[in-house]
Amino acid sequence: MTVSDAPRCANHPKEITFVRCAACNTPICDKCRVLTPVGYKCRTCGLGKQVALLAPSVPRVLAAAIIALAGGALGGVVLGSIGFFGIWLAFIYGRFLGTLILKATRGNSGALMEIVTGVAVIAGGLAPRLLLAAQAVHMASRWSLGRLVTGAGPVLQPLLMAIDLYTLVIVVVIAATVVSRLRGSWSYRGM
Repeated sequence: MTVSDAPRCANHPKEITFVRCAACNTPICDKCRVLTPVGYKCRTCGLGKQVALLAPSVPRVLAAAIIALAGGALGGVVLGSIGFFGIWLAFIYGRFLGTLILKATRGNSGALMEIVTGVAVIAGGLAPRLLLAAQAVHMASRWSLGRLVTGAGPVLQPLLMAIDLYTLVIVVVIAATVVSRLRGSWSYRGM
């Protein structure tokens, strides 16, 4: 094969290339190619289908958010009550919760799904403790309205004690593990 017979890029005719698009078989140079999970593609095939792959539907995002809220609440309450050893169990639970979300959304992930599930896990994990603290503040304010106005120490104390350090760390570990699982960085034999 001579230089004149060598394949040329479809967009840059002066560039000699031996790489072809994995979808449409068009010759592409280094400037035109996009790396995808199945190989190099031209910008038309690579970017157009990638955006459609990463845009999850609204029902799947809602399903992920509901599962993440419920799972975060369960993990925050149960593992938060264990204490220090709950931190170690949070990794296993986060992996399980991430797999459950992937199964419910049929493997659909992306930046939006990671943000929604991470925020939902943290909100769900801290919500039960904050609700209990709000109830304690309400009860304290009913009993001593004068203290609420003059000295807010006894009223704010339940809020400050509601979220202990272990629960906060456990919920953050669960959320980070779920997001990591959605990214696929923990995938092992298709699980």
